[in-house]
Amino acid sequence: MYYRGAGENKKNSDIQVIVAAIALMVVLALAFLVTVIAVLCIFSWRNVSQSPVSTGYEQEAGTSYWETPSEAGKDGKTAEEQESGEYMPEGGKKEPYTGEGAAESGKYYGELKDVIRTDLSYSVTWNNYEYEGNSDSVTILVDYPEINGDMPNKDAVNEIIAQETSYFEEYFDEYSQYMMEGEVFGVYAEGFVTYMDEQTMSVVFEEQIYTDYWSDHGLYCINIDVENGVVVENSSILNIDDAFAVDFRIRSREQNGSDSALDYMTDQEIAYYLSEAGTSILFYTPLGMEVGINYGESYVTVTYDDYEKYIQKY
Repeated sequence: MYYRGAGENKKNSDIQVIVAAIALMVVLALAFLVTVIAVLCIFSWRNVSQSPVSTGYEQEAGTSYWETPSEAGKDGKTAEEQESGEYMPEGGKKEPYTGEGAAESGKYYGELKDVIRTDLSYSVTWNNYEYEGNSDSVTILVDYPEINGDMPNKDAVNEIIAQETSYFEEYFDEYSQYMMEGEVFGVYAEGFVTYMDEQTMSVVFEEQIYTDYWSDHGLYCINIDVENGVVVENSSILNIDDAFAVDFRIRSREQNGSDSALDYMTDQEIAYYLSEAGTSILFYTPLGMEVGINYGESYVTVTYDDYEKYIQKY
């Protein structure tokens, strides 16, 4: 027997269930959207700030992203004590880079390598930083150089270099607000002095970040005008335009092959990323200047032994 009242109650009950389900889906969608926006804000905050930027990397099997600085070769030794792999030419003359990872022809710069000199008016020692909140799930380790000796504004320049440590503290403070219980967060930033003479010094941080959900691997470069004791912004060193981007693409294809993110970028995008503080890679080496881009999940660099013709004229 059909009971109208009972049928209406059942219909109303079904509608209530449907409405409740839709409301739950909306709430979950909004929560997800808020989380995504929050994480994106963290990344955007880094790119907008004048602090270091790192982007993308892939973990190799059996490796640790937060090995101790001593394991990585930076154990607080002075430049004089670092005998292995040193670059100490006489008279300040550039000499060929022959470090491990360089191309057999010696034409291209290889892996990051310290090129410490001890015949200059200034010198370098190393500091190792460990986050006081390090634990089984959170690790932040940074090794960075400190300038000693005769250089104008030395303290200010050292403070800029040491900001690598405070940056990652602030970064973690922001990110930790969205971490799940038991989630892992690890950072290891290894500093290299890739070039030094009486006019110029380059410090490059190889930054590695690892979490349960994403990872980063990128380079952050600090180029120093030694004579005046100032840090020079990447965008003010080379004249980068669309023509430079075309040349960069060609050189990268020759040096790195065609399987790279550059194949998916326009010339205008390449020029933009080469110029932007958040993505630009630019540092001096004994082979010339290394120019590149931090992008999505990795980075790409090209060796410019003829970089002088691209220097901005004032």
